Amino acid sequence: MKRLFRNLNTKRKIFKFILIFFLIFITLCGIVLQNRKPASLQRHNYLLDSNVKQDSFLVDTLNCKIPNLDPWADSIKSHFSKISKPVQDCRKFKKWTFTVGNEIIFNKTAIERDGYSWDRVSCCLTQIERQTQSPERQDKDADNLVKYSECVPLKEMRTGPLLGEFCMITCHEVIFGFFEMWLIYRDFHSIVTISDDKRKNDDKKDFDDKPPNVVILGIDSTSRLNFRRMMPRTVAKLEELKAVELKGYTKVGDNTFPNFCALLAGKSEESLQRGCYSRSTPLDKCPWIFKRFAEKGYITSFAEDSPFSTGFNHYRTGFAEKPVDHYFRPFMIAVHEHEWASRWFRIRNYYEGCVGPRTNDEALLDYALSVVDASSSSSSPAFAMSWSSAASHDAVTGIAHSDDAYTTALDQLGSKGHLRNTLLIVMSDHGYRYGPVRETLQGWYEDKLPFVWIRLGEDIVRRFPQWGTNLEKNANRLSSPFVLHATLLLLLEKYAVQNGTKSERYKIPEKSTPNFLSSLILENTTCDEAGIPKEYCACHYPHKIVDPTSDPNVNLAASVAIKYVNEMILSKNKKCGKLSVHEVTSAGRMEMRGQGQDNLDFIYIVAFVTNPGGFLIEAEVGFGFKRGPKVIQVHRASGMHARDIRCLNGEADAEVELWCFCEK
Repeated sequence: MKRLFRNLNTKRKIFKFILIFFLIFITLCGIVLQNRKPASLQRHNYLLDSNVKQDSFLVDTLNCKIPNLDPWADSIKSHFSKISKPVQDCRKFKKWTFTVGNEIIFNKTAIERDGYSWDRVSCCLTQIERQTQSPERQDKDADNLVKYSECVPLKEMRTGPLLGEFCMITCHEVIFGFFEMWLIYRDFHSIVTISDDKRKNDDKKDFDDKPPNVVILGIDSTSRLNFRRMMPRTVAKLEELKAVELKGYTKVGDNTFPNFCALLAGKSEESLQRGCYSRSTPLDKCPWIFKRFAEKGYITSFAEDSPFSTGFNHYRTGFAEKPVDHYFRPFMIAVHEHEWASRWFRIRNYYEGCVGPRTNDEALLDYALSVVDASSSSSSPAFAMSWSSAASHDAVTGIAHSDDAYTTALDQLGSKGHLRNTLLIVMSDHGYRYGPVRETLQGWYEDKLPFVWIRLGEDIVRRFPQWGTNLEKNANRLSSPFVLHATLLLLLEKYAVQNGTKSERYKIPEKSTPNFLSSLILENTTCDEAGIPKEYCACHYPHKIVDPTSDPNVNLAASVAIKYVNEMILSKNKKCGKLSVHEVTSAGRMEMRGQGQDNLDFIYIVAFVTNPGGFLIEAEVGFGFKRGPKVIQVHRASGMHARDIRCLNGEADAEVELWCFCEK
């Protein structure tokens, strides 16, 4: 017995020794990894690409040459050999309910097909509403609050007329005739009903003279070429509809919001921030164009699928008051808040990417189309805008799974006759901004050049035949969201909707801003004249610098850029470590010939890896004969996996989070 205890004590000591050794080893590995300098990352020197041919151009003018790139060029095609899988197959979820008019009906056949019967399930309906804060108590959650009604039991297989716009149907299995077990069905429905205010003049107006609908279908983070790669059926449908592709359309901001500002307000983000909002105040006071359409009698709607990373709400307050007549945000917040599998086994993300048996894109498009459907029975036209980001934002091939949804939506708009009197815009805000694709020269171009297609309905062309001709000619001119905004204003000017006793027309405020329809964009337009900042201009080809060490301006540009980054970070948060240039991986130079207000002669593009963090940074630094170097843009191309932001405790803004690597 003593020998047994002695053996047990020996084994315990050995186990403790192994455990202590393992913990020390893990700690030392962590310290080494935290402090090591990034080794040579052997990153592809994308500015040395020879596959970007300069023999044909989308825009070919004295001041702008945008090359006609091959979507499947050798330098980039390997990144699209595998299509990322969807989060899940939404078709696996049951489809028991559908809407007819303003009520919801159960499909008895579908219930029985799934092995249930009406007397073996207990179903109820929950109304979903936006909860508005009182003006004196508005805070950063003003646009995030949703309230739910009690779940009202459903005794019949149809609900009867519903008063609310959004609802959720849930069903539980019943055993022993009375005991509710696990959740077996959940789906969400939206019912668009035109308000009496928008119908008050229906009997006084001639529907044949009805102003055109405006339908904007947006997909986030998608370049012109990636749209063609990943959504060929949608492209083919747009070509069949004789929509026009804007090949010189260029972004004006890094991410979604600044491009929304230009498109929907005709202003830069900076000018709006000075005049109508701050990071901690809502966006209600800004001159969004959907407000102008609403004032002119339009039925307005706006829908996004990712409520917590949307254009208006990511690191912003959003709207304190409902910004449009039909606002999809409460619906999608409710969907995200109910992603668990059941009330007992709350498996998060069980329904992720799905709205019942529909994909996010299908739900978005159904809502936009239902607004257009509802307006067709009214004298009021529709301004319907949807914006999808879940499929496209985090995977460059993710939009391949959205192709069918958009093709179907375009088919439905056509088959119902809505396209005859509709200005249709299918578009994106920018290209893909991170990862291996962005580290190619073609990715450098694609980031700046989102896709935009415009189709004028037959009724519009019949009234303004020159518009169609001008649109086709402007397709190969340099343009931006500011030009698209002016085009929407032109529509308001030409089709002034009588609203009560008011009959005044909206005038385009800035006559210097061109539009796509009423005139030709000047052939020699520069990026500066189109409102495109230098850092997003794709008009100038970056000539490769084979040996970056041979040009002293390369290291100077990298030094100036990293100093700019450090000053920006440390001015906002002292917990982040100071970054240094570890290795310059690529460099190029663009000739500017003194264009723009800064009179720059050259812009150097320098890519380098930082220490710590191993971030790949791409900087554009301008040089002039009569001035020193000026940082134009600093961009994080990759290295998201390496960041350490634990010291921020979730309290910093997006800019600091992007660049911070916490000190030890």
